[in-house]
Amino acid sequence: MAKFSLLRRLSIRAQMLLLMLAVALPAAAGISWFILAESRDATDAAYLRVKDLADDTASHIDLILSDYDVLFSHLATRAGIKALDSKQCALILSEYLHLHPEFNTLTVRDTRANPVCSSRRNPLPAEDARDSNWFRRGMEGGEFTVGEAELGYFTQRWVSVLTRRILDDSGKAIGVMSLPLDLLKLNRRVLATSSSGAVVTVIDRSGNILLRSIEPEKWIGRHAPAANTAAYREQGTSYALRPGVDGISRLYAYVSVPSTGWRVVTGLPEDEVFATHRRRLMRSIALGLGAMILWSWLAFRISAAIVKPISDLAGVAARVAAGDTAARASVGGPKEIGEVAEEFNRMLEARALANASLRRLSEAVEQSPVSIVITDTAGNIEYVNPKFTRVTGYGAAEALGQNPRILKSGELAEDAYRELWQTITAGGEWSGEFHNKKKNGELFWEHARILPIRDAAGTVLHFLAVKEDITERKRAEDAAREAHEQLRQLTIRLNNVHEAESSLLSRELHDEFGQMLTSLKMDLGWLASQLGENNHDLKEKVAASIALVESSVHSVRSIAARLRPRILDDLGLLPAIEWLVQDFRERSGIDAEVVSNTRARALTPEQATAVFRIVQESLSNIARHAGAKTVDISLDAEEGWLTLEIRDDGKGVREDAMTSYESIGLLGMRERALAAAGELKLESVLGKGTVVTLRLPMEGEAA
Repeated sequence: MAKFSLLRRLSIRAQMLLLMLAVALPAAAGISWFILAESRDATDAAYLRVKDLADDTASHIDLILSDYDVLFSHLATRAGIKALDSKQCALILSEYLHLHPEFNTLTVRDTRANPVCSSRRNPLPAEDARDSNWFRRGMEGGEFTVGEAELGYFTQRWVSVLTRRILDDSGKAIGVMSLPLDLLKLNRRVLATSSSGAVVTVIDRSGNILLRSIEPEKWIGRHAPAANTAAYREQGTSYALRPGVDGISRLYAYVSVPSTGWRVVTGLPEDEVFATHRRRLMRSIALGLGAMILWSWLAFRISAAIVKPISDLAGVAARVAAGDTAARASVGGPKEIGEVAEEFNRMLEARALANASLRRLSEAVEQSPVSIVITDTAGNIEYVNPKFTRVTGYGAAEALGQNPRILKSGELAEDAYRELWQTITAGGEWSGEFHNKKKNGELFWEHARILPIRDAAGTVLHFLAVKEDITERKRAEDAAREAHEQLRQLTIRLNNVHEAESSLLSRELHDEFGQMLTSLKMDLGWLASQLGENNHDLKEKVAASIALVESSVHSVRSIAARLRPRILDDLGLLPAIEWLVQDFRERSGIDAEVVSNTRARALTPEQATAVFRIVQESLSNIARHAGAKTVDISLDAEEGWLTLEIRDDGKGVREDAMTSYESIGLLGMRERALAAAGELKLESVLGKGTVVTLRLPMEGEAA
């Protein structure tokens, strides 16, 4: 603390000089770090450059050897070679020699090194081949092997012998193919485009030079210099910075050629690979020193220029702190201090506007027609507006410090309160309804919206509840709901009365009026039997009367059945529906079928009547409006539920027509379903038909 106190007693100029020093030291450290980073980057770039050269060379060699491997693999699968048939083998080699002239020294030998066939007329004798390293490696090594540098038997040129084992069908080695690869030709093929100044050398497993970009005729076949023998033999990538045989210091990279044991050594002159870095290093040092000098001069000038404007600004701040709300800072001095003065003045203006806005907001909250409650994060009330006191009966002084649970009536489940609290403490917004209790014990309904109030950092500081008294609206909803229920019960009662009257009228028509017409028909029949042959006209008249009576009997029975078919009461729902569908087919000419896995005897009489009437109304609608060709009706009982489905292939029903007040039939079907404790669903696609589905609970399993 003493150090900070001493610092505060220093003048602004002295503090600026200390600031300059404090900034200069890290800046110097930063420049040093930058120079070191530049050095590391340059070293990494140099290593990457020389490694890329080595990787390119290794990849080129691997690609060439892979091509030979593919050709050998294909050749080894030829039947004549796998059979070690000298005639066929010679023909195959002749064919390959025509396509690949470089195969002019290819030889196929058996396991004892005896030549089977060869591109040469005088192949290497078996005893010489048998003692050679390449033959032993070819027979014992992998299927495709690459040999070390050695002098060719006939050409006396340095070669590497490529070999490929020949396997029979069981996978046993029965011979080997060999091809001496001329290293000077391979050198021209691989290293002809090496960049000037670069030294590229390829070394075999024994440390002998296979390829070299400079003076290959002199170096191929010689043992590599012993300066980095370990780097020649290890796998992976390694590096070395050392002088070459010509005395030039180079950066060397060592990489392996896959599956050969060969190592590629590439070297680039040290002066070449690090030249760019050295130029950048000198430029960075010069720029760093210049920046430090410029910074020192600017810091001194700034410290001299800001002392007076800061002193003036401090004086204005002291006046504002003393209560002078009209005090304003003068804008002058350096741009930054002038901007600070302008922002300071804007802050004072904004505070004045904020105070005015806060007064207006406070007035709006105080006069709000809804209750407003603000609590802390623990739920304790910090503010209530006058509307809250008028609705609840609690004064502001009584509510402050209390928890909103003072309004709990006990009618809302505790789980709902836990969900509310979890939502708002997690930063979310909750809305819902409360059935609360006023101070005098009277219950009332509120719709509340509760949300967190956050600071600029997003931390929740308070909770805000905006609540609307909806007691009258809830009462109106309850009254409307009660009226709707009464209307539904009245509809059920009317349907029951209608069914009872229809049943009574149907029985009277069928039993009494039908019997009267039957008696009349019998009397007319007796009268016709009493007439003689001379009363021809009278007999015709009586016969016409009998036919009229028979038609009347049929009409009476049809009317009685439509009012309420006795088959529904006597035989049950399924026979009644089958009768109804048969009558529908005869009257409309539309193909209709009934499929059922139940006789629905577990339904109450009221439910059976409802199902029958829904089928009757659906068939009537289909006949009048659908334009259908087929109707399928299914009854299915499963797990205590009866499902009725009526499906037609007609023109369908528009969505607005399903709920239109003109669709009395559909509304009646829905009311009948509700009255029977079921639910009705109607689905329709224009041009494809309509499906009516009814689900009813059954008292027991269907019989």
